[in-house]
Amino acid sequence: GRPRDVVCQRRLAELNPEAIVRVADALDETLVGEMTCVVFTGPRSRAELVRWNEFCRSHTELITDERGAMKRESRPISFIWAISCGLSCSIFVDHGDSFMIADPDGEKPAVR
Repeated sequence: GRPRDVVCQRRLAELNPEAIVRVADALDETLVGEMTCVVFTGPRSRAELVRWNEFCRSHTELITDERGAMKRESRPISFIWAISCGLSCSIFVDHGDSFMIADPDGEKPAVR
């Protein structure tokens, strides 16, 4: 068969046509820092998952404020770990401390 990340890429992209879904051969902080969400689908050590989740939660970006001054602003990267082991599966999602769900039911709004 094909690797799970390659198989899932197209289906993940279908969930949100506005999202760009990429599969990476290797991860580094520069690549992950460019993303708004990172998804792990394979077996990883707990230490590696914790390290990446902490990196994602503490991510900041250098921005220019309205006066033209440069400052660092917190921009957490969503972290998702999903694994399937036969009949069981596990999913962990961390969007950061300030994430709030504003969608009342998860359904697409009716457009008339």
